[in-house]
This record gives sequence, C-alpha cells and structure tokens, in this order.
Amino acid sequence: METSAKKTKIAILGAGIWGLSCAYYLQKKAAGKMDLVVLEAGERAGGMIQTFAFSNHRMEAGPNGFLDSNPSTLELCKEVGLEEELLPASVSAARNRFLYLNNRLHKLPSNLLGMAFSPVLSFQGKLRILAEGFRFKRAIPEEESIADFFRARVGEEVASSLGDAFVTGIWGGNFEELSLPSCFPKWRQMEIEHGSILRGLKARRAAKARSASEAGLPKPLPPRMWSLKKGLGQLIDTLAGRLGSSLRTRNKVSALQPLGGQPGTGWLVFHEGNDRPETFDQVILACPAYEQARLLAPLSPALAESLSEIQTTPIAVVALMFPDSQLTGDAVKPDGFGYLTPQRDSRPVLGVQWCSAIFPGDRVPPGWQLWRALVGGRKQKQLLDLDDKALTKVVLNELKTVGNWNLTPESVHIFRWKRAIPQYTLGHTKRVQAIVEAQKCLHGLICAGSSMGGVAINDCVEQSANLAGRLTEGLAKISG
Repeated sequence: METSAKKTKIAILGAGIWGLSCAYYLQKKAAGKMDLVVLEAGERAGGMIQTFAFSNHRMEAGPNGFLDSNPSTLELCKEVGLEEELLPASVSAARNRFLYLNNRLHKLPSNLLGMAFSPVLSFQGKLRILAEGFRFKRAIPEEESIADFFRARVGEEVASSLGDAFVTGIWGGNFEELSLPSCFPKWRQMEIEHGSILRGLKARRAAKARSASEAGLPKPLPPRMWSLKKGLGQLIDTLAGRLGSSLRTRNKVSALQPLGGQPGTGWLVFHEGNDRPETFDQVILACPAYEQARLLAPLSPALAESLSEIQTTPIAVVALMFPDSQLTGDAVKPDGFGYLTPQRDSRPVLGVQWCSAIFPGDRVPPGWQLWRALVGGRKQKQLLDLDDKALTKVVLNELKTVGNWNLTPESVHIFRWKRAIPQYTLGHTKRVQAIVEAQKCLHGLICAGSSMGGVAINDCVEQSANLAGRLTEGLAKISG
C-alpha cells in the first residue's frame, strides 16, 4: 500500500501584497505538496493597501494604483478573476502631470527628452539634457546616490528640480541618500549598455516595438496606471479569500527558534499570548525589515543589524472631498494626475493626486472632487505629529498658495504611515547581499518582502512569484 508523501509546512509572516501574492503562487504551483499559513500581526491583510468605501466616495489610504509597464499585477488580477474589474486611469492623468517650482505650476513633458523644450528649465539646463545622448561614457561608480547620478548625466539644475521631484513621487525620500543602482537598476543598466539614458530609452522603445511587430501585435502604448473598480483593496480581499482559514490576522509572532536548537530540522514559531509554538519546515519573512530584525536578533545579531539598517520614510495621506463649485475664479483646473514639489524647497506637501481626475466617474459622484495630499517625507517627518485639525490646515494653506485653491472640504480623512516606504539608501545592495549570506546559516528561513528589492506593487508581485517558483522547484525535487 502506497503512503502519501509528507507535506511541507510553510509559514509566511506578513500579509501585505508581497506575502499574499507569494502565498497565492505557492498554492497555485505546489497544491497538495504543502500546508501553508500566512500570519499577520494586524487586524487585516494588505499592509498599506487599504480601500475605504463611504456612502458617496471611495478612497485609497496607501498606493493609488499600479503601472502596466511591468505586467505582473495586471496578470495577477486576471488570474484571480478580476479582469472585468480592472480600471484604467484617464488619458489626461497620463498626459498632464505638474511640478510646483519657482512659485508656479508647470506642466511636465511625458519623457526626459521633452524636458529640453519645457519652460521649467533654463537654456543651459535644456542643453544639458540634449547633450546627454552625446556624452562619452564615464567611469561608472559601483555605488552612487540618485542625486549624483542626475548631476553627472544632466547637471545640477535638472537634478535639483526634476530629479528631486521624481524621486519624491516614488520614494518620498531624500535623493541625496538613496542608491541609484538599488532604486533604479534599469537606469544603471542602460548607462552601462548604451553610455546614455536617452540612447538607452530609445533602444528600449525600439526593442519593444520590434518584439510587438514580430508577435503581430500593435505598437506598444506608453505606460498607464490601473486600479480596480472597488479599489486596490479588491485585490487584497480576493487573495485573502482564496487563503481562507490559512490566513490568520491578529497573530503576532513573538519569537522564532530552530527545532531542536539546530537550524536545518525545522522552525518553532511562537505566537504572542500563546505558550504553544507551531512547527514549520520553512519560514518566509515578508514583514517589514524592522520586524524581521526583531525576530532574528537572538539568532543572528549580524543579520538583525543589516536588517535594522534599512530605513523607512513617514508619509501622511490627507484625503479631501469637496464640490466642483469651490474651484472658482483663477484657480488652476485639476485636469490630470496632480503635482509634485521638489523636497529642496522644504514645502509641507510633497505632492497632490487628483483622484477624481485620475479615475473620473468612479471614486466620487459627478460634481465632486477627491484629492489626496501627501505630507511628510524624510525632511518633514515632524508634520505627522500634528493633530488632524492642524495637519488639515497646513494642507489647505498650501493648496491655496500653489493653485489658488480656496477649499472648504466636505470630508477629510487622514492616514498616518509612520513607516511608509522602505528606503534603499547608499550601500543597500551590499546590505541585501549581507542579509542573503547571513541567512544561509538559518536553513529553512528566508528574508523577503519590499524592504529588499522593489517597493512598487509590481515589484512585490513579481518577486514573490519568483520566490514561489524557486521553492516549488525545490519541493518537486524532494517529492520526486
């Protein structure tokens, strides 16, 4: 009589998009070969991805959408049955983005070359962009800040205005501290292969067009933002629903111990408020780096130290809903994605997203506006300590200054993220290499999540799928 093979027991710690998508792909690729649980310390899954629905509007507390330049999240949505729920951003959101610089709003071109013809820059600044494609290859340093990279390629003026604002919009951090090869590895690769960002971008566009033509597909369109009709929380709810009882919220892990005191035979997972640990063959840490450091400090101080060096930046999301009638007089028309402000100017608001223009007719009823102001960042973290009334006043005063928007919101919702976005500061690549090397001594344990190699939703989905693939290949070899 044949006996069934023993199932591998896997625990994923952290039910953000990284942990949930990893669990989904593990279930998909290794069904019947494992027992899987996802442990989440908070009351709900999703991490920063939270959608709140009210009687007449819907808003995101964290990320507002994802781009299709990387198809990972689009494909995941289709796989889990949400294809009909996909919601593209408006055309104007892709075309109209603004920069608040020198006390006025400037419409930004859609690409770097277009900046050479923008009134945002001086004549000298425009020349530096045009000349970028003709510069000789430089001695590329192994590590450099995003700020130094911009200075080397396109000069100080472009770096301190466009580069600063661009990084603010993605990372909310200080581009003098952030690592170029860690934050934007494709830029580094383009410079290595083509000696120029402009030439690299041109080559990438040509390659995509050629690939589409060979496949009989139309010419690729510029990247577009997407969400879901019920918000990004719809994806979280769908993934959580597929896990069923395998997802356990309000389940904080207090400690990890190797089974028998020796790594390689399994792991004991201790739960806060419960004296009886569970045993697992594999533990995947998809929680924030500071939580991983807490759990691993007793097991590997060096590993915990590397993890604790991964910083975060604080962001407050201040969502305002108000009627169109308040956009009167010479107030700037909010037609597009929104605007950004370089952090060099130390303004209180990093940027504003015009959500009702990004997803028109979906987030609020006709005749209403829904905006999200992003406040804080590495240089203005003290603003998150203001009470709701004071923080709202700061935002409203800034909006009046920037666009002559004199607003009295019908509703205000504030979400404070004290540790919002992991920061890949200088030395991050070596830091991650040290983490990977140190965890080899802890057999059956993997440090993962957005703290390591990509903070965007697409990065999290893609990397979690890759890890699930590697693990299931290992399971196949064991069972085979």
